[in-house]
Amino acid sequence: MSSTSKDQSLFAKNRRAFLLRKLHSLTGIVPVGGFMVFHLWTNAKALGGQEPFDAAVREVSHTPYLPVLEWGLILLPLLFHAGYGVKLAIEARYNVTKYSTSRNWAYTLQRITGILAFLFIAFHLYGYWWKKFNNTLQTDQFY
Repeated sequence: MSSTSKDQSLFAKNRRAFLLRKLHSLTGIVPVGGFMVFHLWTNAKALGGQEPFDAAVREVSHTPYLPVLEWGLILLPLLFHAGYGVKLAIEARYNVTKYSTSRNWAYTLQRITGILAFLFIAFHLYGYWWKKFNNTLQTDQFY
């Protein structure tokens, strides 16, 4: 294999960073974003009281292959998105003190809110999903 074809391969080092960033964006939009819409829709049932909310939670809890769906479509993409996002936030070069433009502020605030969202989601997963997974929180206690 020539050095030219090696440098242009799909997983060459310079392409790898590009592909990881695209995968990071995709996992933030499709599985995480889709789950967020579904999660908010289900939780909105609480506006009707405990009975409709508990019914919605029971319905979700009886979804066939729920653990496979949770891990494959939600948790693994979320773990990748969160882990790579934290890596990007740590490696970021913040320069709002030097160049106080709106794009620099947007760049900085995006990473700050990402870290805050990461902490909230980790706390939320522990408080509800993990406890449900370990049978220390019953579905009727979610309300």
